[in-house]
Amino acid sequence: GPTWFSYAISNSNHNEIFIEDDGAENIIFYSYNKNVKSQAGVAVGEWYYYCLCWSLASLTATIHHNGKQTGSFSTPSGRRLTGDGYLVLGQDQDSYGGSFQSHQAFGGELYKLNVFSTRLSSSEVSELYSAGSCSDIEKKHDETRKLKWEQILQQSRTGDVSEIIETCALEKKLQFVEGELSKKSSVLEEVRANLEQTTDQLSNTVTQLDKTETKLNQTETKLNQTETK
Repeated sequence: GPTWFSYAISNSNHNEIFIEDDGAENIIFYSYNKNVKSQAGVAVGEWYYYCLCWSLASLTATIHHNGKQTGSFSTPSGRRLTGDGYLVLGQDQDSYGGSFQSHQAFGGELYKLNVFSTRLSSSEVSELYSAGSCSDIEKKHDETRKLKWEQILQQSRTGDVSEIIETCALEKKLQFVEGELSKKSSVLEEVRANLEQTTDQLSNTVTQLDKTETKLNQTETKLNQTETK
């Protein structure tokens, strides 16, 4: 099926790591796989956060969708990932670096793909997901982030592949504008409160002046009556 991650080695026609887009194939060492299609519930037109974790120490791979573990499987003792491989994004390698088939082409979008040299814990996977795609939280792991999304964007591309306008920059600008508007709104609210307080004080002053005027009028009336007598 459509494949978005294919890592092959030179002395084999099989993939060391192979991941399909619907959760059906999550392969390490070609034949060790866990089908989590039903658990992942991947639907067309929606963004999903995916993470495949494995370590030599545990001999266990875990699969995560949207920050939650959806499956796991074991790998044999003594097997190590080979470091002279060839990584292709968006296609399955039926031979080292080639033999692509159109029905295996990935027809979606990828964003912020990173490869780490150490296994991420479940809490770290959850943290990366929860921070959102527009965060820079992956830089927290820069010491072990051996293949970075920024580097991937600089690589050559073949086929119908294009870089789309990043929406995060617009989102961050929108968040900045919203923040500035919030600050100004707070200032305006403070001014409004001060105006209301001043209005109340003026109203009290007017009331006091009215009372004083009334007393003066009463005093004037008494004086006029006295003069008349």
